[in-house]
This record gives sequence, structure tokens and C-alpha cells, in this order.
Amino acid sequence: MKKILFVAPLMVISLIGCNKGGGDKPEPDTFTVTFNANGGTLDSGASSSIDVKDGTLFSEIPNITKQTATKDIDYFNFSGWGLTKDTQIPINDYKITSDLTVYAIYTPKATATVYFSAFSQSCKLSYKGAKYQPNSSFLIPAGVEVTLTIKSNQGYFPILDGDVEIREAQSYSFNLIEKEIIIKVAQDNVCVIKAVAENTPRESLESYEWSEINILSKAGLADTCFDVGDTKEVTLKGQDFPHTVRIIGFNHDDLADGSGKAGITFEFADVITKDSKEEAYTTKWDTPNNSDYRKSILNNFLNNETEGTTSVINMLPDDLSEEGIIKSVNKLVGVSETQTRGKFTATSFETKLFSLAYHEIHNPDSRPVTPNETNGIYEYYEGHGGDTDEDNIYRVKKIVDGGDGVSFWLRSPAMNFLTDAFRVLTGGALGYGQVTTRECAVAPAFCI
Repeated sequence: MKKILFVAPLMVISLIGCNKGGGDKPEPDTFTVTFNANGGTLDSGASSSIDVKDGTLFSEIPNITKQTATKDIDYFNFSGWGLTKDTQIPINDYKITSDLTVYAIYTPKATATVYFSAFSQSCKLSYKGAKYQPNSSFLIPAGVEVTLTIKSNQGYFPILDGDVEIREAQSYSFNLIEKEIIIKVAQDNVCVIKAVAENTPRESLESYEWSEINILSKAGLADTCFDVGDTKEVTLKGQDFPHTVRIIGFNHDDLADGSGKAGITFEFADVITKDSKEEAYTTKWDTPNNSDYRKSILNNFLNNETEGTTSVINMLPDDLSEEGIIKSVNKLVGVSETQTRGKFTATSFETKLFSLAYHEIHNPDSRPVTPNETNGIYEYYEGHGGDTDEDNIYRVKKIVDGGDGVSFWLRSPAMNFLTDAFRVLTGGALGYGQVTTRECAVAPAFCI
């Protein structure tokens, strides 16, 4: 019997796609870290949330140093991020394994206390926009200068009591309805500020700084504190002697910004005098056939603020020329647009310093003055707007050292000429002057 040999076929099974140890690993999970400012605000450059990979340490979050926040900067420092709202323990080596919200941690700065008392509930103290009533207290940063403002709304003059207790800080006094004070108080100390009322102004205009006069004027109290004719000294730059300015009216001139009337108008009681004290600055009024005060040599001499230019406004002392003290006002002047004799129209222009006009110091009469050129005569000249010797004396101006009167320009052109303008003569009477040839002194006015 034959033996039959059976050979089983070799079966090769290929496992496709199962290359042991090869291929891409799965990506780790990603989690979101949310930053809660915890009563403050995230600083510029900080993100409200950042996505990180599973297992990232908090301190290794990209740009973590930019993740900061601010809360009441005067009273708190930012000091890191914590896991709860109330914690003071910052997280640095915390491993992130899930979505996470962290909270800003703040540490208190050193503070001092201000206690405020006052004569009236109308008296308020404010600090960084917050207003405090009398008999209240609040915290300020310790050991640094802070600015407080005291204000009364009843027209009283709050001053700080002589018994005021300000530890490690100076004492203050003032006689205004509003005043800024700067204090510096040591940590945990108390600054007691007590305001009492003074309802009468100081004895003279001279005792007030220009900044204080400005505050009273803006508050509508100028005519309560001062009188027409009150004077104050002004020393021009580079000079060692004072000129005198005086109040000639209240609430007379229109503010250029349209907000109402300027509280006070002053004029120089002297003509502007040179450094030698022996002669006045003089100038021509204008150029031929252009009797327009706005474009005049005279107006340029008063108001040209170009550095290095000899002008009255550049001569004013810093405390008077400080921004916002002298107000821009709208004045009127006669202008002949067609250069025709007798045909002048009252035209408005904006200015800081200005020569007075005919009808601001003299009553209307038959002289050729542009109709409606002014808002009327100033109070100082009321009752003295005629041509008597007594009236003329009111208009006389001299150099600072005295002597005889000096002729000075007004801003009013003479309508019956194209080359004449009005001036005050040496004895106080009014006359004409040829604008292209005659030189006269100046005695400008300004508003606060």
C-alpha cells in the first residue's frame, strides 16, 4: 500500500498597520486657566484666560509675568495669584491638570487716616474724586504727599483752624472758597483737618495772589470781595519796580468761550514804563490806509506771544501770565471793510490784552466814534465820562515814577478819517492821533 504524504500550505498572514512601536503619540490634554481680578482690574497686557497643556506648572505659563492686576492703587499692591478669593498664598509650582480659575492677591499698603470737621455741611473735602462730609474720616497712603481740596458752597471763606493737628505734616491756612492742600502723614497716624468760617474777605486786593483772585472771580464772588478802584501791584519781567493795575468793572466783558462774563476787568493805572523808569514804551497805532485795530501795530505790541518779541504780554510776570488766569474775551472795534470814511461797523474780535475804547471811558457825544462799539462805559469811569477837569483827571496816566501825564492810545478809530484814531491826551481829554506817524504810550486792560 502506497503511503501518501500530505503537505499543508504555509499561510503567511501580514498584519498591515500594526507596526509595533511606530506611529504618532496622542496629544496631551489642554486646559484653560482663567484669571479673576478679584475686585480689581487686569492690567494692560494681561489676558483674561490662557490655554496650557496638562501638567504645566503655573509658574511656567507663557508670559505669566505679564499677568498682573490692580486694585485701589493707593491702598493695595498686587502680589500674585491664588486658588481662592480670600487666600494670601500665591501659587507658583502648582501643576495644572484641569481647567482652573485663579484669583488676584493684594496686600495692603501702609496707610494713615484723615479726619475732617468743618463749620458747615456745605464745606466739603475731596480726595481723588471722592467727596467727604464734615465729621468723616478716610484713609490715605502713608508717607507720601497727597493732594486734598476743601471747598465751601455758601460763599464763606473756609480756613484751617490754628489748632489743627497734622502729625508729621505742616499746618495750612487760606481764605478762599476753594483751596488745594498737600499733606504727608506717617503710617498709622491721624491728620485732623478742621475748617472754620471766615465770612469777610481780606483787607485789600493786594493781599491776594492772582490764582486766588481767579478762583474768586470764577466763583462769582469778585464784587463781594473787592471794589471798583481797588489796586494791586504788578512787576513786569526784568524790572525792579511795580506798575499798578486797578479794577474798572465787574461782569462787563464777554468770555470768548461763550460761558458768560469775565468776573473782573483790570486796567494799568500807569502807562507801560521802560526799565529806566524815566520813559514810556510808545508805539504807532497802525499802517497807512488800514485803520483796523485787530491788525494794528498797537494790538501786536500788546498781544504778540512769540518768544523773544518785545510785547506787553511777554513782559507780564509768571503768576499773572499763567495759563487760565487772564481770560480771552470778545471785544468790539470799529472797522471799515471798504476803507470808506464814515462807514465803520462794530466788529467783534478775541483778545487777552486790549486798549480801552472811547465809549468805555467817555459818555457818547458828537465825536465820530463807531456806533455800538462797546458794551458801555466801565464802572470806574461812570460819573466821570464827561469833559470837565474832574472827569479828565480820572483818565490821566503817567509813567511809574509820576510826573506829567502821558498821551496813550485807545483802540477806537476816528470814523471821519481813515488814518486817525482816538487817544487820551496828557491832561486826560480825548483827541485824535495820526496812526502812521504819531507814537503814543499804552495802558492796556485785561480780564480775570
